[in-house]
Amino acid sequence: MAGVGVAGLGGWRARRAWVSCRDGAPAIRIDLDWIGLRLVRDDPRRPLYRQLAQIVREASGPALRGRLPTERQWASGLRLARVTVRKALDELAREGVIERRQGAGTFLRPVRPA
Repeated sequence: MAGVGVAGLGGWRARRAWVSCRDGAPAIRIDLDWIGLRLVRDDPRRPLYRQLAQIVREASGPALRGRLPTERQWASGLRLARVTVRKALDELAREGVIERRQGAGTFLRPVRPA
């Protein structure tokens, strides 16, 4: 995938911003414009929630972890319906790519190298 983040963290041009949240986990700043352009270019026959899930899946890696934006931030930034974002996040949670903590947020889980 094209686009490299700070310190070679790969993927969606994720810029790590060590912004504390309640549990002290780092927050991830995501270039939503870049993801939006990628959604437009991907296969229009695939549902948008699957495309979004695939982008996050491809961008996750062993070095990248932290808190993801809220559903509302994703939806607003990508101009998608919130239900579309929720379906993508549900799919990623079932696969173990992300972890949801009620009241704390959604977190990208580090992928263990094989």
